Amino acid sequence: MMRARAGRCVSCVAEDPMMLKIPKPCPHSARIDGDIGMLARTGLKSEDDLFREVWGFTASEAEAVQGLAGPRMFFIVDEASGVPEPIYEAIDGNAAGGAKILLTGNPTRTSGRFFDAFNKSAITIDDTTGHAKKDAIGWYGITTSSEESPNITSGTRIDGLATAEWIREREHEWGRGSPLFRVHVEGEFATNEDGKIFSIDKIRAAELRHAAASDAGRLFIGLDPAGETGQGDDTCFTPRRGLKAYAQQRFQGLNEDGHLARLLVVIEEYSKDTPNEIPVVVTDRSGKLGADLYQKLRVHAHEIERTTRRAPFVVIGVRYSDKARNPFVYDTMRDELAGNLEKAFRDGAAIVEDTKLSAELHVLEWKIGDGSKLKVTPKTEIRKELGRSPDGYDSLSLSFWEPLSLQDDVPDTAPRGDRSEGRRQGWDDDDDDDDRRAESRIDPYGRR
Repeated sequence: MMRARAGRCVSCVAEDPMMLKIPKPCPHSARIDGDIGMLARTGLKSEDDLFREVWGFTASEAEAVQGLAGPRMFFIVDEASGVPEPIYEAIDGNAAGGAKILLTGNPTRTSGRFFDAFNKSAITIDDTTGHAKKDAIGWYGITTSSEESPNITSGTRIDGLATAEWIREREHEWGRGSPLFRVHVEGEFATNEDGKIFSIDKIRAAELRHAAASDAGRLFIGLDPAGETGQGDDTCFTPRRGLKAYAQQRFQGLNEDGHLARLLVVIEEYSKDTPNEIPVVVTDRSGKLGADLYQKLRVHAHEIERTTRRAPFVVIGVRYSDKARNPFVYDTMRDELAGNLEKAFRDGAAIVEDTKLSAELHVLEWKIGDGSKLKVTPKTEIRKELGRSPDGYDSLSLSFWEPLSLQDDVPDTAPRGDRSEGRRQGWDDDDDDDDRRAESRIDPYGRR
């Protein structure tokens, strides 16, 4: 597609967007003729006698890149901030014969080859002339802000470049001067990333993994409910299979029936190819709103199971203020959910690119609480910085929570009349003594 659209410079596109006067290629551009292979490494070979070729490789093919040497070679490394060092080492060897190297990408990491190219390995520029000093060795860095895009400065519409609407959206969501805005809009490296649970680099890497991530596994849905006033917080659903989280769905103004209706739609949408599967819904059951909705979902599941002999979903309730399951490391369940999600990111979790979600992830930091336990940034501080609740993050962290009972594939919808075996198997690990006392007044289908 890039080759098909190539052959016209920015000036000619602006002057003749419909290609009525200036042909392609324009006088200032050139194209390589020839057929493009189906695979990136098949590449493109020119039909002329200049022996021009283009090849493509992925960032996981260090061995494939080795051995491509020559004085007239040009290596272009895209998304260079996330490319691992073995790839660069292979390219270094290839460039020994005089090849040139171009690194492009967003400055998402504050370490690695791309970061060094703009810092300790950068060419020193003479302040008076604006040129590199004589005999300078290193990388020549060019930083371009999205606000310098021709779409912004000249009113030209070039597909794929930043637009004024895109910049306004990120300024509204992230705030001008924020690390995310500096990296993704202004093209500047962010500082003080070490204390972040989810650094800009980790977030971007998870976004880039999404297209190729496997979606094998049981369907989990993280549900962070909100009130029905329609003002303030969002109700957020996050479907997930394996390490792949799908696009979040946010709503406002839902009552209990509305939450249930939307949940059933999400289940239907993501269970089309697995009709015999019983999805798992992990919901926040904190406060009256969360507790009432949790009970509503359980009653619905048991009513359906009673009539069809098959539960439509399993419900797991989580209270953020409860003591952590791993009390030696975390203080509360909210802290442990953050730690569990951090581990999922290390294991290769993949998320959809979402400005709201990335802002909510990036604001989180670890603090050391009483007894040297890990505590995540309090919600009061998050609300103060974001101006809202981190509903997307809460929903995502819930979607990745898997109690041991489910990891062993034990059905949570076992009859409520005999829970002794269930407790031994861990089915009831989300209920405490207060819940069991309350359940003594409720039959298996929620009738008092």
